[in-house]
Amino acid sequence: MAFVKGKRGFCMHFNDGIVEFGFDCKARKLSGKSISNYQKQLRYLLRYLEAEFQVNQVEEVRFFHIKQFLVDMADKGRKPQYINDLLKVFKTFFNYMKQEGYSERMRITRRQLRRLVFCCLEI
Repeated sequence: MAFVKGKRGFCMHFNDGIVEFGFDCKARKLSGKSISNYQKQLRYLLRYLEAEFQVNQVEEVRFFHIKQFLVDMADKGRKPQYINDLLKVFKTFFNYMKQEGYSERMRITRRQLRRLVFCCLEI
C-alpha cells in the first residue's frame, strides 16, 4: 500500500483503497462476483477522477467530483437504476474509508436521485 504525504498528512492512493476495500468484502464473505463488480465500478470512478480532475488520492475526492461523475453518466444516457447502483457502491466505499481512518473528510450521506416525472401531455 502506498501512502503519500499530502496537505493533511498521509493519503492513501485510490487504487490501494480499492484493494483494501476488496479485502474487507472478502472478510465479510461477500461473493467473488460482488467484490469484482464493486472493484470494477470503483476503478471506473478512479479513471474518471484521474482524467477529469487529476485526483488519485482518497483524501482528494470531494462530493462534487462524485456528483459530476453521476451527472455525466446521466448525460451519456445511463439508466437511473445503474446510476443509483454506482452511488451505493461509492457510498459504501467512502464510508468504509472513513470508518477505517483512511479518510477524514469524505462521507457520503444518504442521497437519492430524483426520478423524472412526466405530465400527461408529454406521454
